[in-house]
Parts: sequence; C-alpha cells; structure tokens
Amino acid sequence: MKFTIPQLWRTIAQLLTDLPAALLSKSLICLTSLLSILLSLLLRFVLQYRKTVIRKNLTSSFPTKSAGEIRKLMSAYYRHMSDLLLEPFLFYLAPERLRKRLAKYINPEVLELLRANQRPVIVFASHYGNWEYLIFLNHTAATAVFT
Repeated sequence: MKFTIPQLWRTIAQLLTDLPAALLSKSLICLTSLLSILLSLLLRFVLQYRKTVIRKNLTSSFPTKSAGEIRKLMSAYYRHMSDLLLEPFLFYLAPERLRKRLAKYINPEVLELLRANQRPVIVFASHYGNWEYLIFLNHTAATAVFT
C-alpha cells in the first residue's frame, strides 16, 4: 500500500490527536481503579463503615455460606460501593470517546419521538448502575435531562 505525503501527514496527525485521548482514558481508568481499591480498604478496615450491619445481612441472606465466603462477599460489597462512589467523577472527567464506552443509551430515538409528541417521560436507572450517567443522555437524544 502506497501513501502519498499528504496522506501520510494526515495519518500521523490523526494518530497524534488520538494518542493523548487514549492515554488519558487508560490513565483515568487505572487511577479510578486504584482509588476504588484504596477507598474500599478505607471504608472496610479503617472506618468500618456499617460492618456489623453488612455482616448480619449477608449472614441472614446466605446462612449456608462459611465465614470465609461471607468475608469475600463483604469485600466485594465494599469494592462495588467504592466503584459507585468514584465512577461519576470518572465519567465527568472522561473524554467523549471513553464516555461512549462507559455508557450506552439504547433506543434514544424513542425519547426524541416522545418529546416531539410532547409526551412526558420518566427514565428509571437500575440500582446496580450509576444513574449519574443519565446526565449525558441529552448528548445522545435531543431531550432535556433532569436528575
């Protein structure tokens, strides 16, 4: 495959343009992951946030699990909670390309159709995910978003 000089320069320019965004995306994800681990350790071992309640609820919910399995579940709970606390900041700071990878809005045209017909809409987000991601829904669908 032969490149002309202008094509080569355009390709190099595109790579140089994409490189900082790609590096920023990777570094944000790594930094957020590291902060999540540190935050989960802080919540679990230093602050002991709701430790008794969490252990009691897990033991009641899973009476056949061993103490070691309950500890693993507690660890997973703290890590998940830390992820939920940090992901909105990651999403806010992330470049557009990374935001598109983190949140996928399915059927935004339905919202646009309802808005065009002046129909009110309420969007529910699952408790497992981050409802904060809905803030950028208006970038996908031409509709106002209030959270």
